[in-house]
Amino acid sequence: LCNEAFDIQINDLTLDTGSGNPGAVGLHYICSNTGGIKNVTIRSGDGQGVIGLDMKHYGQGPSLVKGVTVIGFDCGLWTKRELYQNVFEDIRLENQRVVGLLNQGLPVSIRKLVSKNKVQAIRNEGGQMVLVDADLSGGDPATAAIMNGASMYLSNCSAKGYKALLENKGTLVQGSVIKEWFSDEWQTLFPTAKRSLGLPVKETPDLPYEPLTSWESVGAHAAKVVNGDWGPAIQAAIDSGKSTVYFPRGKVSGYTIRTPVI
Repeated sequence: LCNEAFDIQINDLTLDTGSGNPGAVGLHYICSNTGGIKNVTIRSGDGQGVIGLDMKHYGQGPSLVKGVTVIGFDCGLWTKRELYQNVFEDIRLENQRVVGLLNQGLPVSIRKLVSKNKVQAIRNEGGQMVLVDADLSGGDPATAAIMNGASMYLSNCSAKGYKALLENKGTLVQGSVIKEWFSDEWQTLFPTAKRSLGLPVKETPDLPYEPLTSWESVGAHAAKVVNGDWGPAIQAAIDSGKSTVYFPRGKVSGYTIRTPVI
């Protein structure tokens, strides 16, 4: 039980569990404080499998999961626990056999979730869920797309094929489109309208990593360190003209600066 899975990055990858593997988990993932998953597809060859993206481990988050597609499995995405928080963006869930997304306690914020499922798209059994710009289609007309049993905020969400978009704590909320809805009473210090400010949501930025030939290591200039002062070495790395300057990890206990660095 720890919260020390720092900077776990999984990017630009496809995971295929093949066929005849009903006990398979596509990816069991934990990340603490920084890191995330980006542009990853997790698929089952025959639709079988327990979980596509398993995020039930203790100590989950904060991290950003963006551009992830899960195809097949009993459950597409499973989150759990009551601590920390995770952010999801541009998530696509297809052809799950039991539920698209199951949350059992983790506070989650989700933007641009697309679900194409006959089964229930989302089941929120615990924790606080914020869901923005969700498109949930292909569902069973006998059930709601979302079953909420905890705290939830919805904005600009729609469902197609289902009985309704939302069932909240056993009560069906009529309609297949919700512009804004919240499960719990808002608390406010002032008599303002109980709704969001409606501010535009900016896209999360992409960090373009440059080729390593454009990187310069501060450690390459260690000969310039005088009496523990890394200032001259850092200045030399900056003056090298390379566009990315980095500090090697683990080679020194720290980088003390006593002289000005421009």
